[in-house]
Amino acid sequence: MKSEAVTRLSLAIIMFVLASFMPNWWSISIVSFVGLYSLVTGFIKLRKVDKP
Repeated sequence: MKSEAVTRLSLAIIMFVLASFMPNWWSISIVSFVGLYSLVTGFIKLRKVDKP
């Protein structure tokens, strides 16, 4: 479960880096939205794992 959360967080970072190299606004918004979704779900999964 923790490895899945770490994978989502690293995927979010990769998506944000890729969005900085995108040429047009619609692709930037789509990639950023997917990255934001991965970031939020990764943090939620990490909080669930860390709770006793």
